[in-house]
Amino acid sequence: MPRREAYARSRRLRALTATVAALALPAPALAETITFDGLAAGTVLTNQYADVGGAGQGVTFGPLPGGVASPIYRPVIIALPGQAHSGTQAANISTCQGESCAFVPPRMTATFGVHHTAVSVRIGQFVTPANPAVATMTAYDASGALVATPAPVALAPGAGIHALLAVTTATPTIIGIRIDLRDSDQGNLVAIDDLTFDTPVTPPVPDFTLSTPTTFVNVRQGASLAIPIAVGRIGGSTGPVTLALTTPCRPASPPPSRRTRCRAAKRPSRSAPPPTRRRPAGRPSA
Repeated sequence: MPRREAYARSRRLRALTATVAALALPAPALAETITFDGLAAGTVLTNQYADVGGAGQGVTFGPLPGGVASPIYRPVIIALPGQAHSGTQAANISTCQGESCAFVPPRMTATFGVHHTAVSVRIGQFVTPANPAVATMTAYDASGALVATPAPVALAPGAGIHALLAVTTATPTIIGIRIDLRDSDQGNLVAIDDLTFDTPVTPPVPDFTLSTPTTFVNVRQGASLAIPIAVGRIGGSTGPVTLALTTPCRPASPPPSRRTRCRAAKRPSRSAPPPTRRRPAGRPSA
């Protein structure tokens, strides 16, 4: 075989191999980015971005699944020309709504409409304080369980909204995120920009979340308290949701003089015949 013909055949073979390999690789996941530039300054963020990436597939700012965060911080659109990572606006996460917000550092919580494997956001201080702040982003699944916590990121004073916070998981499990600053950072003014999350390649799995206005309540013995439960839809889930409340079999700290209902259930019923007693040997019967 002539050398030129063998060389041409080798090139065709390599090109065919590369094409087959490219077809075998999974398609790269797309991403959606929220720049916070489409709303007026002063807008409190709730569900304005709930349909980013598709109907019900975006993000809602507020309580996490299971009511993990309390009090509630909702970002507020703020104009930051020259400091925002993109455009001229960002979202201020130093504003608290709901319960008592005294002595609470900046915080942000949000829930997505579908499961994700990667979420990132730009963060920074828009007013120069005396000391740098430190931020951490935590990811949660649909039940409110923690699934990822990367290393904290330092926010240098006057550096703009450019520091990167990111979380990733091996499988699509991220439903909620929470951004926290240290207790010593209370009073610092912090904003976020360019919230980015991957678009799942496969169809989203239907699921739902439960959240309450608060994570702790005090109820006196014999009294009752109504606690609203919000049901969040994930992955296009529909239909009724059935909830059941069960009581633990054994109390956490039962009084020593009282038996639990679980042990009482093991007692013989009143209709059962009394147990027979054995008489000591050598003693005549009455």
